[in-house]
Amino acid sequence: MARRRSATRYAILGMLNEGPMSGYDVKKKIENDLGHFWRESYGKIYPELKRLEEDGLATVRTENHDGRPSRKVYTITVTGMVELKKWVSILPDDPLNTSELLLKVYYGHQVSPANTASLIRRALDHVNDGLDEVREVRRKLRSSQSGDAEQVHRLATLSFRERYYEFLEAWCDESLESLEELSGPQASRKREVAPEGQ
Repeated sequence: MARRRSATRYAILGMLNEGPMSGYDVKKKIENDLGHFWRESYGKIYPELKRLEEDGLATVRTENHDGRPSRKVYTITVTGMVELKKWVSILPDDPLNTSELLLKVYYGHQVSPANTASLIRRALDHVNDGLDEVREVRRKLRSSQSGDAEQVHRLATLSFRERYYEFLEAWCDESLESLEELSGPQASRKREVAPEGQ
């Protein structure tokens, strides 16, 4: 089985898809555009840029400027664009990893609104499963009615998880409504079979 690539690769590809950039440019643009949910360090960006070039997903040229150090500027290739669009359409290994899910939604304009809606619906299925599970655990824990410190502390953590899932459920619903406005009924919340392997 092929090694799963780090989402860093796709965060960078998404930036390069907006135009040629140096590693410094990529870092600053990620901070400015994705900083509310995503972080990347220079220590991850520069090695990944080199791998993108080696894998044919980006090209690099050196720019020389009088009185200033030269800099490497990277440009996404057609293969890189295809790779980005493919990644955007695949549900994360952990669908409740909201950072990666948000990164895919952020770059969702690379594919159709219906495609992004399908991704969110599949994530919503996992959210609903998580809600069912945490509520069942809470029900069982409360049925013991011990009222001791251990029960109270466990219930507090379960309450946090339940509220988190409820937030994700509301976000999914809201996002699906927005996507439906873009593409019509095909992006509605109704469930559909996910493409094989997703």
